[in-house]
Amino acid sequence: MLFVIMLLAALALFLYLTLGVARDPNKKKFFYLYLLIDIWLGSVFAYLLVSAVLN
Repeated sequence: MLFVIMLLAALALFLYLTLGVARDPNKKKFFYLYLLIDIWLGSVFAYLLVSAVLN
């Protein structure tokens, strides 16, 4: 359970950073990096959620 809470906290942090960087055109390389991390964390969370529902 602690892992899921930490995963959600990390996802929220990187979503916040992604939205903050999206407004600044000088930091586009960070935007794509944060977006990649968001997608990865979101897919891990979705996998855990689906596996918990199916079990």
